[in-house]
Amino acid sequence: MAFQVIDDIPKAVLAALAGLLAVLALWTLLDHRSRAAAGVRRAFSGRARHLVPALVPAAMFTAVAEDVLRGEDQEMILRLDRKVHEAVAIIASDPTVHTIASALSRATGEGLVVAVGAVTVALLMAKRYHDVLVFLIGTTGAWFLSGILKLVFSIPRPRAHAPWSLSSYGFPSGHAFVALVACGLLAWLLGCRVTRLTRLSLYGGALLVAALAGSARVILNAHWLSDVVGGLALGAVWVNLVVFVAESTHPVHSATRLIRSPDPPTAAETAGPPGRATS
Repeated sequence: MAFQVIDDIPKAVLAALAGLLAVLALWTLLDHRSRAAAGVRRAFSGRARHLVPALVPAAMFTAVAEDVLRGEDQEMILRLDRKVHEAVAIIASDPTVHTIASALSRATGEGLVVAVGAVTVALLMAKRYHDVLVFLIGTTGAWFLSGILKLVFSIPRPRAHAPWSLSSYGFPSGHAFVALVACGLLAWLLGCRVTRLTRLSLYGGALLVAALAGSARVILNAHWLSDVVGGLALGAVWVNLVVFVAESTHPVHSATRLIRSPDPPTAAETAGPPGRATS
């Protein structure tokens, strides 16, 4: 039986919001003449560029959380959870797949702690103190928020057994959530003085790492698919909020980055003093 994709209000809001933003993006991409399109581009090019991208993942998290909290078998998210769980059980029986998943899980768990420490040291050595605060507050805040939300939602993991404890709860996935936040903030730090394509590639890489971390946890039977989707959605919201606050409180943040390339000389600088011929 096919899934009913839109079966409640949160999913309807998510679909409407995603459709609206897609239409606006396409319109501003194709329309370079009208003042209305130019106004939309200006509105989304300031600080709002970090808030607008958070709307869709926020709606997505709400839709997923609504399904897992209701816990009704006919809910689309829970039905998809069971289908994916059954399919992954077959894949996870392969020792090679299980070994790779375990390595990914450790790399984005204990390994992520080491990576965060290394980035922090690099920022301190570069005297990027504002960036240190942003990076540490963003990542440690994600860790704490993940634990708090696990207790609030109290959704058992696939392999959990009563009596329940914090380690028994899985929604949202901490691996997916924190990996996206840490990698997303690192992409923001590295993406200041690079081309738009490179910056998008950095953010795409951050999303890929987080998605692989979540997939590994599903293979290891530590999370449902909904845990991972919820973690990724919440991570996208958290990264954009942290960056919005960071740029609002430190307008000249672009001067404090790990990678900084010198600006090319202007035509006036290369032409020499006005009114004097060059030999």
